Amino acid sequence: MARRPRPRTRPSRSLVSPGNDQINEFERELVDSNTHILKFYLHISKKEQLKRFEDRLDDPMKQWKISESD
Repeated sequence: MARRPRPRTRPSRSLVSPGNDQINEFERELVDSNTHILKFYLHISKKEQLKRFEDRLDDPMKQWKISESD
């Protein structure tokens, strides 16, 4: 499986901003209504990602999770 090159620069604010602004506004509304927001960052190593991907290829019950863009 070939690795895609990572962009060397960050995307422009005009490209990222609309989505981020909507997320931030939504989260502000949740906080304003006394809803607690917990965010978690889950790191999965490249090795584990590849293993999971290969498992999906091999298991007919998991193949629905794969699309051509994978």
